[in-house]
Amino acid sequence: FLLNLPHIKFGALIPKGRFVTLVLLGSDINKEIAASFVHSDAVRKLFPPEVNLDEITPCKCFPSINVKGAKLAYDDRVVLVGDSASSKLYKNGVGAAYITGKAAANTAVFNGISAAAFKKHYQPVCSNLERDNVLGKFIFSVTGIIQKSHLLKSAMLGLVINEQGKKNQNRRMSSVLWDTFTGSAAYKNIFLRFMNPLLFIPFIWSIIKSMFNIIFKGK
Repeated sequence: FLLNLPHIKFGALIPKGRFVTLVLLGSDINKEIAASFVHSDAVRKLFPPEVNLDEITPCKCFPSINVKGAKLAYDDRVVLVGDSASSKLYKNGVGAAYITGKAAANTAVFNGISAAAFKKHYQPVCSNLERDNVLGKFIFSVTGIIQKSHLLKSAMLGLVINEQGKKNQNRRMSSVLWDTFTGSAAYKNIFLRFMNPLLFIPFIWSIIKSMFNIIFKGK
């Protein structure tokens, strides 16, 4: 969900058997902000009318996530991995832990455990994650603009619906959105795929169609 609500970058409902997990990403998320999300029209209509959303939260937490890398993640005989070294922006630590853990292990086994070895063979991996996060910040700034624009949201949703309605079609916008909000791909990869003319041109066309719908049909 890209709802235009204060403090929320995006939200998701994830079905898990008889339960559903609510995930919110944003700043200073608390009970009141979570309540504003679940009671929004777009979310509330997904639940049966008789369900009291304020009474069906047996488990909840409001954790913080790391969004910055360490100034120095290594020294002689010491190396930090995962979020302690460098994180993937707005993602859980599993991806960063795998990437940095693999790089640290390769360095230790094949190049040694000195600060010089880690600087030469491990630091570039952390630096690459940090550079990718710069693109990630840009991508999320764009999603923030879309979040506040009825026109852009309508165009994006229209393109996704069109993709999902056709079989054997490369669902470019759908996969870009999925990878953006799940961390399944590097932000550089996501950015390049979005700028691909095979996606970007249909998106521009979808914006034009949405603009005409808003002007002439009031949708």
